[in-house]
Amino acid sequence: MLTRWQAYEDFFKRILLERRTLRSRFAMYLVTFFGILTSAVMVLLILSGFLNPLDHDLEKFMDYELNNRRQELKRQMDNLAAHGINYSQQLSEAILWTMEQHNLSLQQLNGQPHILQAIQTNAYDIVHDAMEKTSCSGAFYLLRASVGPQKQGEQSTTYNSLYLKYANLYSENTLNNEICMFRGYYSVARAHNINLYSTWQLECRPGFFPEITALLQQVKPELNKSFIMTQVTPLEDSWEKVRLFLFPLLDNQGKVIGVCGYELSNLYYQLRSAPVSYQDTPMINGLLDKDDNDTYMGQLVDESILGEWPLVAQEHGKYIRFSSSSTNYIGKLLPVDIANSTHYLAIMLPENVYNEMLASARTKAVAIFGLILLLFLLSGYLLNKKYVEPIVGDLQQLRNNPNQKPSSDLHELNEIYTAWQNSNYQNKEKLLSLEQEKSLAQQEYERAVHNLQSIARQQQELQRQYDDLQATLQEQSRRLTERMELLQKEKEEAERQYASAQHIMQGYLNKDMPPIDEDSYNMFVNNLSQLTAKERAIFDLYLAGLVPKEVTAKLGITENTLKYHNKNIYGKLGVKSRKELLQCIKYMQILENKN
Repeated sequence: MLTRWQAYEDFFKRILLERRTLRSRFAMYLVTFFGILTSAVMVLLILSGFLNPLDHDLEKFMDYELNNRRQELKRQMDNLAAHGINYSQQLSEAILWTMEQHNLSLQQLNGQPHILQAIQTNAYDIVHDAMEKTSCSGAFYLLRASVGPQKQGEQSTTYNSLYLKYANLYSENTLNNEICMFRGYYSVARAHNINLYSTWQLECRPGFFPEITALLQQVKPELNKSFIMTQVTPLEDSWEKVRLFLFPLLDNQGKVIGVCGYELSNLYYQLRSAPVSYQDTPMINGLLDKDDNDTYMGQLVDESILGEWPLVAQEHGKYIRFSSSSTNYIGKLLPVDIANSTHYLAIMLPENVYNEMLASARTKAVAIFGLILLLFLLSGYLLNKKYVEPIVGDLQQLRNNPNQKPSSDLHELNEIYTAWQNSNYQNKEKLLSLEQEKSLAQQEYERAVHNLQSIARQQQELQRQYDDLQATLQEQSRRLTERMELLQKEKEEAERQYASAQHIMQGYLNKDMPPIDEDSYNMFVNNLSQLTAKERAIFDLYLAGLVPKEVTAKLGITENTLKYHNKNIYGKLGVKSRKELLQCIKYMQILENKN
């Protein structure tokens, strides 16, 4: 137990000692300075607009919501596509079965209202079940046939259709909502005890949805790949705007006989979309379509402040700025592929609301960092009063009166004072020791000076002796040089006489040999092997002592040919003329005879 308390005591002593060090106080100053600098920079960046305290959190929130809505939308559309494929198959089977019962083709249905009514009677339950099994605002089908008669080759002015809608949408759960008939036979509506829509018509006019026209024109499409989600379009004879999720109706040969699908109205989209709020501020989300003019149309959860479509989108920093005729929005877009077409999820705030939120966030951030800046400034002032001023006073005191102990409790200054006091005694001892060493060095210096003077005298004596010896050597050298020159002259005269005698003797021995250069002759002999057979034959005739005319006659060649071969022989043997050639031949014969 005692050991533990001693450990705690040592620990607290180390903390206390560390607080008294200059390093710890300098570290506190650095932290304070960094805090002041950082806080001031943050305040300036926020006030200048370079740092937006709202953007990071808002952007992250928008991205999160868009990704969640994309996943939710894909799940809904995948479910709608799965049900729609089954819906199309059942509806196609019911329509084809009715046509088979009456032994009619699609073209023969024109002008057959009772057959078309029978088709709607058989198809009603399928359309009604499709509405109840999926999340939508209506379901429908239309055939490429009309109750009116149609001539061969003419295009129908209307399509026979059964179109059911919910009359009153109040929630996402549409099971208990009232159903009405928008297009179809009145007798079918009365048989199922449903009301007619306020602008009910028997059939649909073609062309009110371009996607329907495009789907009807396809040739043998694949059902699981040919469904389409349309852009938002005003519903004919109605105040509503809707999207349609379309599927082809196929006959037994895979040809398109009509179209079926689901209705997703703007009101339905607003009711089924969960509200989104950022910091208690409602946000607007939507599903938009991009047109050829790079503007956006679509569905929003709240169109009350929109003004008029379309929305014009422009880059606005990290966001998109949407502009309508009366209001601007700040938000983001996320493309999403649905049913073979690209649409855009949007989330946005009115620009004035965004600016208010931005101003509020800036005010809060400036207030927070301003408060932090004030706290750091106050800390710096207190540190200056408590630590810096006493340290400066102690440093001045140490400079003026180093023997007085520092008043501040700074570990480094205490160590300096202690070291200074210890060094005074050491310096005195060193000074005495240096004086003694100086006296000894002075004595050594005087002895060294005496020795140097003695050595200088000895050096002068040696220099004199050296000069005498140098003069003697120079005289002897002069005499030897004269003797060597005389001997050289005698040698040259002897060599000249020897060369003359050798020349006379050589001429006597070789008096029959012509004068010739030894190197040229060696080249002549060594290059004989380079002669061609023809050239060697000519050379052998010259060696035998024949003249040119005899050579040409002997070999049967012309004089010009002989000159050509002579030129080659001269070049290879290193001679310039036939005279030099004959001299070398004679020299060679003399040497051969001597041997």
